[in-house]
Amino acid sequence: MSYKINLCVFQTNPNAFFHMVEQTCLTKGHWSEVDGEMILHMENSGTSGTLRFKSDTDEEFVLVLGIHNYKRWCDIVPDIKGDTGASLNPEYYESGRRAEQREKQLSSFSCKNQKGRKLEIKFIEEKDKNLKANLIIS
Repeated sequence: MSYKINLCVFQTNPNAFFHMVEQTCLTKGHWSEVDGEMILHMENSGTSGTLRFKSDTDEEFVLVLGIHNYKRWCDIVPDIKGDTGASLNPEYYESGRRAEQREKQLSSFSCKNQKGRKLEIKFIEEKDKNLKANLIIS
């Protein structure tokens, strides 16, 4: 029962450039890159992965994608201060402080960072266990 999430990243504002600085998976998963898309491969439900982005203007955020009870979920953590994807991902499980966000099983999520930049993740396709999502950095 493996799952795959293909992620396209769109940057719509030229006043900052974000690049990926970290990729993590909780358990039984890995990231790959094909033709500019990031692909999260997971062996089963109940796991997730993170991507941490940093800009040339010192803005940072973590994107979290996963499968919970056979359904997709997502979150964005802006303005991380000393945190990493590896430190944040376990907080979504068991009695972690972010577990509620995973339980919501959202198909999209958006927020603004301290500088007012909008960050948005949206699942755009769900075919069986193959999903597609867009990350939009405004």
